[in-house]
Amino acid sequence: MVDLSKYKALFLSESLEHLQSMNECFLKIEQGEVDEELISRAFRNAHSLKGMAASMGYEPIRDLAHSMEDLLDQVRQKQRKIESEILEVLFQATDRLEQMLKEVENDQEISPGWQELEEKIRQLLKKKPQLETIEPSASTSQPDQAPKTVQGYLIRALISPGADAPSIRAIVLLKRLEEVGKIIKSIPERNQIKQGEIPSTSQGYPVEIYLESSVPSDEVEKALEKVSELEKYEIQHLREIPLKEVSQETETKPAEPAPSLAPMPQTVRVSTRLLDDFINSLGEMILIRGELEQVARQHPVPALRQGLDRLERLIREFHDQVMSARLLPIEMIVQRLPRLVRDLSREEGKEVELEIKGKEIELDRALLEKLPDPLVHIIRNALSHGIETPEERIAQGKPRKGKILIQARQERDMVILEISDDGRGIDPEQIKARAQEKGLISEAQARELTEEQALNLVFLPGFSTAEKVGMVSGRGVGMDVVKNVIEGMGGAVYLASQPGKGTSIILHLPRTVAIVNVLLVRLKEQIFALPISRIIRSVEILPYQIRRSQKTDYYLEKQELIPMVYFHRLLDLSPPEELNFPVNALIAEVKKKKMALIVDELVGQEEAFIRPLGKPLEKISGLAGVTMLGDGRVVFVVDLAGLF
Repeated sequence: MVDLSKYKALFLSESLEHLQSMNECFLKIEQGEVDEELISRAFRNAHSLKGMAASMGYEPIRDLAHSMEDLLDQVRQKQRKIESEILEVLFQATDRLEQMLKEVENDQEISPGWQELEEKIRQLLKKKPQLETIEPSASTSQPDQAPKTVQGYLIRALISPGADAPSIRAIVLLKRLEEVGKIIKSIPERNQIKQGEIPSTSQGYPVEIYLESSVPSDEVEKALEKVSELEKYEIQHLREIPLKEVSQETETKPAEPAPSLAPMPQTVRVSTRLLDDFINSLGEMILIRGELEQVARQHPVPALRQGLDRLERLIREFHDQVMSARLLPIEMIVQRLPRLVRDLSREEGKEVELEIKGKEIELDRALLEKLPDPLVHIIRNALSHGIETPEERIAQGKPRKGKILIQARQERDMVILEISDDGRGIDPEQIKARAQEKGLISEAQARELTEEQALNLVFLPGFSTAEKVGMVSGRGVGMDVVKNVIEGMGGAVYLASQPGKGTSIILHLPRTVAIVNVLLVRLKEQIFALPISRIIRSVEILPYQIRRSQKTDYYLEKQELIPMVYFHRLLDLSPPEELNFPVNALIAEVKKKKMALIVDELVGQEEAFIRPLGKPLEKISGLAGVTMLGDGRVVFVVDLAGLF
């Protein structure tokens, strides 16, 4: 008996990909992009999901996906039009399948209720199709008619003799090919493969497949390249596959490996835990390199220096490879947002278009995992509080349909993610009034707030402007969650708004959080590290460059007055009694404000492996983590945004 539990993670990952692909197809169809390829892709997704669930023994998932496949097949065969009623039930089915997959992931029993949805689809299937099918004429239905043929491919594949579970690998092979066509026959047959009855030879495990398909051969090859542990494969184009002869022939024809096949390019899915192990190993290597650098400075030996130079190059190459594996496009997290906007728009009675730019911009996987919840909060707020109803927009001279734009761009080592809408904007006076009602600020405090400070009240815990509680707003949670999560990632959140024109929320995110370049500075006897991405430049300030106004010292640089801030005070350390010129300072921009941070000494620049802080230090604002220097000293990594 084959143990399938170890393939659960692969099943879940690939199933979610199929669900996402179906969602994208249904959204495009709903927006009027109805074409045969979209229908066929959704059909193949449902078919593949059904087969995968069946091979894993998840019968409820199999049955619901099967009913979707049957409904889509009627549309694909032009027996039925895909109307709003059908689209709605297909959307409901994808949602239900996603819930079922989460239950499988958490080792829970699949909750009841999916049967009603399956029955709903079955009732749709029983309805008389809107399109009349063409009845075969008498001449085409005679018993002596020519055998039916289709166009496609004969694929001969050889699974590696070292494969742990060749039958499972053969099932994956069939599933991948079903994404580009329809399998007419396989040798061995699917049922035999499921039961583990797959013949072996000295060269491996041969599988032969007749595939009905009109796609180019390179598409078939791409599908095969997604299957790991294939030793070889061969693709033979067949202009005609006689269905009857294929069926008869395959019952008796022995399966033998092809004598000469092309080598198979290998691609595999890598566990995220393995990527974390890589980054930890790289961090340890960086720490060891630092220790050796310290030894080399104390004992200058040419051979040691040469070895360290080679080690430096190897670590750099390893760093680039690990970072490349960890970086993923933000498309991974924004691809589900169009469906969210569609559903929320319907509930709110609004018409909203979502546009996404810069989907190719990459972020560290660890950051991407934390971004979905903040993005959902922001989108919900834009729909609930920002975008007006169609009637309101028309009355204001705006287009009937509102717009939400998500735009990503890269600036140095930071990724800027901006979410903007063209809605009603935010009135600072309304924000102050609402904050007073909730007891978050006093009347005196409200009078002293600037417009920017008033807007930032939306980040206070418990703040909400909704009059009633709904699916998208009014629960007193949201923007404070966004702020906490983003700042916990070493990023920052900014808000800009114009009443009547719209609102923008800008997220500044580090591209990666594990291994970063830091600047080491000394305050008193202590060393601190600052991510270089936060620093614009370092300067030495001379007496003639200092101006004083309203008890504040300013650094004069090219006609610009930059306020001078003692870094010591931000960390509750006593500053020096008097300045020693030239004064070491770091020009930094925090929350859109430029400042000159005064430090005692610039120690140097290093590549640092940042370890997270444990309890209770993790709750201290302004500390991003710790790192270790080559001499063994542990230093804190400071997050400037958290100090203001």
